[in-house]
Amino acid sequence: MSPDEKWVAFGGNDRALRLWNLETGVESVLHWHDGPIRIVQFSTDGRWVASGGDDGAVRLASASTLETKVLRGHTQSVNVLHFSNDNRLLASGSFDGTGRIWEVELPRTQILRVENESGAVYHIAYSRDGKKLASGGTDWNARVWDLSTGDALLLQGHRSQVNRVVFSPQDTYLATTSSDKTARVWNLKRAESRVLAGHTGVPRPMCFTPDERAFVTASDDQSIRIWDTKTGALEKNIAAPISGSASNASPDCRIIGFGAPDKALHLLSTDTGEERALQGHRALIYALLFSQDGQRVATAARDGTIRAWDLRSGRSTSFDQGVSEVRRFAFSPDGNWLATAADDGLVRLWNLASEKATKFGGHDLAVWSVAFSPDGRSLLSGGEDKSVRVWDLMSGVRQVLRGHTNVITNAIYSPDGRTVASSSADRTIRLWPVDSQNNVPQNPEDLRTWLGSLTTYQLPAEEVW
Repeated sequence: MSPDEKWVAFGGNDRALRLWNLETGVESVLHWHDGPIRIVQFSTDGRWVASGGDDGAVRLASASTLETKVLRGHTQSVNVLHFSNDNRLLASGSFDGTGRIWEVELPRTQILRVENESGAVYHIAYSRDGKKLASGGTDWNARVWDLSTGDALLLQGHRSQVNRVVFSPQDTYLATTSSDKTARVWNLKRAESRVLAGHTGVPRPMCFTPDERAFVTASDDQSIRIWDTKTGALEKNIAAPISGSASNASPDCRIIGFGAPDKALHLLSTDTGEERALQGHRALIYALLFSQDGQRVATAARDGTIRAWDLRSGRSTSFDQGVSEVRRFAFSPDGNWLATAADDGLVRLWNLASEKATKFGGHDLAVWSVAFSPDGRSLLSGGEDKSVRVWDLMSGVRQVLRGHTNVITNAIYSPDGRTVASSSADRTIRLWPVDSQNNVPQNPEDLRTWLGSLTTYQLPAEEVW
């Protein structure tokens, strides 16, 4: 029990630390050790809880926010923990015969909080210049956050959950789509919107044209619609046999890809309306993504396979995903790798040339989000276990970012690759400083934070690429 009698914590052979708030009755579970936990200790003011275990790691968390850091150095089980009287230092002892002194300091993160109690954040997107972040969620509102101040522009008007937010190419507009079966295009200078109404199913945002003149939506109401951005007028309504939510657009907005009841990948030109179908899957396609150069498309189908399509030749390569459902795709910037986030808790990295996969474990539950850094050297994942993980693809070093108290709904890199933004059902967005090239910070304070966030993950020999 904490000295202020507000918290109770214990850990055991299941490798999890359980933390109870005695005032609210809320239990938090941190799956953070790689072996049994041998000791748990609170700081004298009750603000911090530390644990040590057979994995040789000391783990430190803020009791109120659950922000965490990993302290590595011991080579055997940690069996002694003691905070200094001022709680600035933590001492640890181990069966390796050493004692260590650690500074009690957690990684500095910026937290953007939705105050509405029903405000789970469902989707986020960076502006092209990286200075703003848009969010949408279950409180029916969208927000555009100024990252220099933390202030938010509140965009109200939808009558149900906001599912997606998309900036236009020059950040002039923000498009939002909602379960109320409408889309809106917001002029960010005036905070005014045009309502795009007409779909009888839930719309998905496809793309803005490069000149920002038009915006494209698609829906399982069997239509693709092209709208005038300034007036909100419907310019074109194209019939399309879309199955479910399997639709997406090429980066230049000239091709819309979608799955259909015939199990084929359909590609429709927004310029001419011409359509072609590529056969290969033996079941319905349920997820689809274009590469950044628009030359490849990845699809996932109910037949347990993923296909990577070369749009120039029309040929595809098939990969066996098994029974686990793909929640999210990500192409590497060069288009040579495909990452998948899946329900089985694994992130898979597929080499499209060799057709081999590397599996990244660590998540305890389904993975909801995956993204490459802008330079392609790191991979980001987040999911139901409330953690965000950053994988260095060159060295195998990873950062585990903890602090969210509910499911991670989305995790993305900033355009410069130096910050990770994560959204959660806990009504917050967290901005984590990371370095995609793993350069060692020169500032002593930043160096301590950087070292405290790192762990090492050894790839299985048969899966190293």
